[in-house]
Amino acid sequence: MSALEASAKIARAQSRQAVLVEPGRLELRDYVAPHPGPGELLIQIKCALSCGTDLKTFRRGHPVWKLPMPFGHEFSGVVVEAGEGVTAFKLGDEIMAAPTAPCGICFYCQHGQE
Repeated sequence: MSALEASAKIARAQSRQAVLVEPGRLELRDYVAPHPGPGELLIQIKCALSCGTDLKTFRRGHPVWKLPMPFGHEFSGVVVEAGEGVTAFKLGDEIMAAPTAPCGICFYCQHGQE
């Protein structure tokens, strides 16, 4: 078994997930990751962060996100499994989520650093 296969097995068997149950209440729950479907990836999370949106959601909920829900949306990790049809990523790729809404006009957007 390769190191990546072992990582995928560990990620599926021993994951824990912070779940926002209601505003002001987080629970740490055991989690079994599904195999990725077509076009999806399984990522072994190496680092996860909280941002202002997370804080506001923790305090008062969110108008779009339904509770209970996994908490946090900014992370980095390693691709440990890819679903059918995935061609842009391969096992072992280090990735990060960039859930942003770039403005397209600021210094960073103008320099390809959205």
